[in-house]
Amino acid sequence: MRTILTGLAGLLIMIILGGCRSPRPTDYYLLHPEPVVPAVTEPLPLAVDVSDFRVPLRYQDRMVFRRGTYRVGFYEHSRWAELPAIMVRRALIDALDRSGLFSRLEMIGQDPRADISLLAEILSFDQVIEGEEIRAEFSMILEAVRADTGSAVWSGRFVSSVPQEGAGELAKAMSAAVAGALARAVEELAAAEELRSLPGKPAAR
Repeated sequence: MRTILTGLAGLLIMIILGGCRSPRPTDYYLLHPEPVVPAVTEPLPLAVDVSDFRVPLRYQDRMVFRRGTYRVGFYEHSRWAELPAIMVRRALIDALDRSGLFSRLEMIGQDPRADISLLAEILSFDQVIEGEEIRAEFSMILEAVRADTGSAVWSGRFVSSVPQEGAGELAKAMSAAVAGALARAVEELAAAEELRSLPGKPAAR
């Protein structure tokens, strides 16, 4: 009987100690993309509004990994400090602001006075695992739409992939992938003849 009681007491102590054990902390990460965008010499005489990004439901705060074509998973204890759509939109606005491409840039969104709206959709925001190779993959569609007619005048798809250098380095690799895609997007916007032919309004009104 004493042996049974001793065993039960030991089991109870193990349960209590296990319940007191601290849970694994969650790590939160931010993006710090720094797209290299040259300043333009002749800004487009257009006021542009950057709309909120469309994004698949899987891209919320949890970091997403992808194996193969069909399998995706989520890291429970590694999360984004902000939603990816918010961080990427802010990075695009910053890149456009530094380039000086447009005569006026609306940073809040939903500006009724804008000449064009930039609509964007994130297609991938994944850690991709293929055998021994691990990389950050980012892709998006960007579209310029006339505010007066609602018609699309320009669009582009931008994909960037950057190797992840080590464990816990997904945020760094993803920042570089986002920066690369946004730099190409701003470059193609600057070269788009469709935008240069649009009638702009005075910057102050």
